[in-house]
Amino acid sequence: MPEIAPNVLTVKARLKGEPAVYQIKGSPGLHLAVLGGGRGSWRLRYRPRRGALQRWHTIGDAQTIELGDAITKARELLAGLQLDGVDPKAAADKEAAAKLTFADVYKEWLDNPGRKRTLRARTREEYERIFKAHVEKRIGSTKIALLDKQTVKAKIEEIRKTTTDLKRGHRGLQATKSLTLVRMVCRYALQKEYCDRDPTFGIDRPVPDAHPDGKQNRPPTNDELKLLWKGADMMRPQTARAFKLIVLLGKRVGEILGALKSEVDLGENASLFIPGTREGNKSRENQRVPLPPLARKLIEEQIAESEKSPFLFPGDPKMRRIKKQGHDKVIPMSRHTPSHALRELSANLGIAENVRLHDMRGLIVDQLAAMRVPAEYRSHVLHHTGDMKATLASRAYTTHDFMDEKRRALELWEKRLLEIVEGKKPSGLRW
Repeated sequence: MPEIAPNVLTVKARLKGEPAVYQIKGSPGLHLAVLGGGRGSWRLRYRPRRGALQRWHTIGDAQTIELGDAITKARELLAGLQLDGVDPKAAADKEAAAKLTFADVYKEWLDNPGRKRTLRARTREEYERIFKAHVEKRIGSTKIALLDKQTVKAKIEEIRKTTTDLKRGHRGLQATKSLTLVRMVCRYALQKEYCDRDPTFGIDRPVPDAHPDGKQNRPPTNDELKLLWKGADMMRPQTARAFKLIVLLGKRVGEILGALKSEVDLGENASLFIPGTREGNKSRENQRVPLPPLARKLIEEQIAESEKSPFLFPGDPKMRRIKKQGHDKVIPMSRHTPSHALRELSANLGIAENVRLHDMRGLIVDQLAAMRVPAEYRSHVLHHTGDMKATLASRAYTTHDFMDEKRRALELWEKRLLEIVEGKKPSGLRW
């Protein structure tokens, strides 16, 4: 590394040159880092202990800190290291960390480039919603190094009380979600040495994820399914088709509503392609879904009526959600639209207990099992991420796409569904 004389004029001349790093002669460890464009900084190079790798510590801007002051500061830092064992960089990092608020660390954690898996847009939106609605106003301005267990516990309990409304069926689950978010951020801060403890350690979930009355999913009974299927005609035509496709194919809401027309194949073996990047595709793997006759008919009708939008189920440009994003932004139907329509329909039909769109997946599993469809094929129909990959052979060596088996299973389900809707007695459909 080239040396330069400890001369003010020499330093100014070097700052006007090309990017490079120069050692200041006669000042152990002190370097001038020229960044180009007249910019530069004073840096100290040292070993925190004998045998350790050398580290760099930035003293400050070379344009505002004079050469003499930089030399004095470098000597002070090295003296503190040798006499008191104070690592200059570690001390500076600790001082900077002491100024970080929980909100600062949350933003850094959310944008963490070292994350193993990139956050899905929907997951990120949920984190941001929880932070803005419950966490920011309570501990956002608190210094991360000063955040303690007692404070976290009190604020989480406050969230639980605020979000509990038994009359509306709200159990205060937002408190558990908030605790999970705070815990992830605090553990990140601990890993980055922004704090010396995890203030969420030992705090139990204030509200269990599992519903106290049993499973949260409740597939509709045959009578309810009949009512819902026929009552769907009271929905907007596009919403009704989306609802019926979800029931017919057993796909997650986002997998259907995010579909592009270009992903539909209406050839002899009609199918719908769902990419691994699609919102709602939990496996993150590409999948091709065979289309039984009624599903194909619904998609053909939808394509004919969806005009110029590239989406199979385009969003309504009059909706406030789309206006906020710009009138020229083309997006698919909101995943909430069919869910709200189903909830309203259930209320109008007198179905007391809530039936969710996601419950239709459980319905298909039950019906396919009753028709003796093998468990492996049921898993492929729903594109599960667990059972389908239970063995090394299935995960690493199987290349068969199971399209024939999935098509047969979905066709069986469609026939059984029509029997239920038309009020016919079971005809004994079997695999």
